[in-house]
Amino acid sequence: MKHPYCAGCALRAPENASACPVCGARESLTVTTDDASLVVAAELWFACHSCLLRSPLDAIEPNAPVECHRCGERQQLPNAYYEGALQHVHAVALRPVTGWMTEEPFGEHLVRVGFSAVRCPTCASFGVRWEGRKGAMSITCGEHGTATYDATGAWSLYKRLAAVITPAHRTDVRHAPARGDRRAKASVCPTCAAPLVRGVGQSFATCTFCATTSQVTPPRSRASDPAPVRMTMLFASEAQ
Repeated sequence: MKHPYCAGCALRAPENASACPVCGARESLTVTTDDASLVVAAELWFACHSCLLRSPLDAIEPNAPVECHRCGERQQLPNAYYEGALQHVHAVALRPVTGWMTEEPFGEHLVRVGFSAVRCPTCASFGVRWEGRKGAMSITCGEHGTATYDATGAWSLYKRLAAVITPAHRTDVRHAPARGDRRAKASVCPTCAAPLVRGVGQSFATCTFCATTSQVTPPRSRASDPAPVRMTMLFASEAQ
């Protein structure tokens, strides 16, 4: 089917829309989409167990610690969070999404959901070939080649998820972490995930369990408002 999409951020535009409230673009493009797969733009916000504020999630990696982008605290989210969040995003997308994106609480957490389309991550062209299944995704652009993504960990928790498109899940290029070097700075040990205790005025801490020395993440201001991280998700009509 044919739908209008924002030329700037690829969100599906509602009827009679003017400027996109998300990216500010005023141009929309009519794109023919494959409605066999549900292509969704999603933002996942989790409630930090330290500052109790919501922080955007950069990727869906169930076994990796996440960092609160308000206070800097690193923490492990349970698999139940990821599974429930994916189910919630899918359920919201199956209902009529009014406007550009629908915001809905998920327990103490939050999701924002809209419809999107697959495009080249380099030139943003909608004219691409793509395939997503069991968490693996490939996008082929005639000018820039093939980009690949791996979200098999997320798929293992929710089998209706076909793929996740976000820089953190891309596998064909090396990329820096979106918000600083998380391997160098931490509030939990990057080796064994034990809490790190930093002395007053110290920038480094040595883990009391495995003796790994790490640079400790400095505290951040709670007043800072982190930018949202939008992921493109593909959902299949049946579990894969």
